[in-house]
Amino acid sequence: MRNNIDMNSAKAQFWRVNMMVWVLFAFVVGDVIVRQIENTGPDPKVVYPLLFIGFLTVAARTYIGSRRPEDVFTFTPLLTGLDIFIISLAVYVTGRRDSPFWLLYFPLLVSEVFTASPRQIVSMIGLVGILHTLSSLPLRNPADYGALFTRLFFLLVVAGIARSVSKAHLQRVRELARLRERVTLADERQRIAREFHDGLGHTLVNSVLGLELVRRLANRDPEKADTMLGEQATTLREALESMRYVVWQMQSSSETRSLETQIRLFAKQLEERASLQVTCELPNDPMDLAPSVEVMLARVVQESLTNIAKHAKNATKVSIGLTHHSDRIEAVIEDDGQGFDPNKVIGGSGLQHMKERIETLGGQFAIDSTPDKGTCIRLSVPTNEASKVQEKH
Repeated sequence: MRNNIDMNSAKAQFWRVNMMVWVLFAFVVGDVIVRQIENTGPDPKVVYPLLFIGFLTVAARTYIGSRRPEDVFTFTPLLTGLDIFIISLAVYVTGRRDSPFWLLYFPLLVSEVFTASPRQIVSMIGLVGILHTLSSLPLRNPADYGALFTRLFFLLVVAGIARSVSKAHLQRVRELARLRERVTLADERQRIAREFHDGLGHTLVNSVLGLELVRRLANRDPEKADTMLGEQATTLREALESMRYVVWQMQSSSETRSLETQIRLFAKQLEERASLQVTCELPNDPMDLAPSVEVMLARVVQESLTNIAKHAKNATKVSIGLTHHSDRIEAVIEDDGQGFDPNKVIGGSGLQHMKERIETLGGQFAIDSTPDKGTCIRLSVPTNEASKVQEKH
């Protein structure tokens, strides 16, 4: 089983289902009480103990799920088997073939087939068939056999439909996750194309024009031509460095590396390129993040380090911290460079692009920087914004 649902969303999902279970149990209790008042119900000495056992099973589910929702799946086979037994016993003592309580098999099957494995579904349907047949005995004529067969057939059909709906839903969630990842990667390609066009492209055009001017001045004013040639050489070196940074961004792929691995790679490359001391504080356990979240976080951290290498003059140390909570992931990137005034540069730099990336995930982005006191970038992204799938194999 692969569980991609964080604790908070799992609890919310559990309580939605559990509330319906309690409503159904309350309805059964109400029906039994009405039948007792009308003197049409079964022997109280039999039905009340059954209700008490049913209450204990529902309470057990509630207790387990309220503490750790994922533990419900561990006890699902046992609790489901007990539920089937109680329903069958209720059918037996409340009229057998004429008991309306056989309808309780429907919500039980529908609720379980969404999370049960194929083997568990077959076992569950088989147990329902056996116990319901035993609780309906004796069968005296072909009509009784036909009625029993019809009930079992519809139970099987409803369980099959519910399973098909569940699989279709999971497939749709996967397709949406893949589509979201493609859109994210397409945005990254467009951003890189803009960087080439707006940055490197303009630089090369200006250098070509400058070199043309140097060629014309070479004979008339050699000293000025030599000065301009040195300037163009410096400009081309900067363009080469910018191209290297773009290539660096394109080399890392979240499809083949985890977020933690990518961040460590970025840190190592920054140490090599800028001679900075980079420390990383990352979670020890692997983080199971949606592709869109992982790609965005990797790009924001990468761009933060790129900005440090380009603009954080006098910086000697850089720290990268990543914390994974049950409902969100937080990152802090800090340097001890010269700092700057965020209000003066955020509107016209890559910082704005970073902020927009985080906000597309429903997150928060903040910059704390003052001249001569370094820069600290903080971001927080809710992990339940991405499509997540819970699947049993």
